[in-house]
Parts: sequence; structure tokens; C-alpha cells
Amino acid sequence: MRDALHFSGDGGSYDVQLDASTLGGLRTLDRSDLLTALDEPPGWQTSVGGLAQLPLEGGDVLWGGEGAYGSDGFVARVRPDESLV
Repeated sequence: MRDALHFSGDGGSYDVQLDASTLGGLRTLDRSDLLTALDEPPGWQTSVGGLAQLPLEGGDVLWGGEGAYGSDGFVARVRPDESLV
């Protein structure tokens, strides 16, 4: 399992870890390469589906959902054209 944040602006992906002692409860770890992760065996990947949307000021939408295994989840901020923020 991999917990990570992926950003479209700089193309950066960062491994993360839940940490209640940090501001926001999330510790950023090493930078990772999303394209390399996508080359890993298919068993390490899952499809995702959206379950909730929250409109934000300026037209962006916060979108959340789960993966095919039920234990996978995601949150994404997207623009009105659904491109990743």
C-alpha cells in the first residue's frame, strides 16, 4: 500500500504518512515518481470512483471517493474542466 499526494502543477508526487503530532496530521516524506509507480505490477493499482463532491469558491471542486478494494480512498481538487489542481 502507498499513501501519497500527487500534484499536477509541478508533476510532483510525495509519499505521505499520517502523523497526529504534525500540523494537519500528515507528514510529507520522500518525493516519488508517479509514472514509475504506474509501471508496477497491476496488483498494486486500483480503479477509483467518486462518491462525494464539494463545490469550492472560484469554481473548483473537491472530489472524494474510494477504490475497487474498498480500503483505498482518495481526495482530489479539480478545476471546472475536471483537470487536476
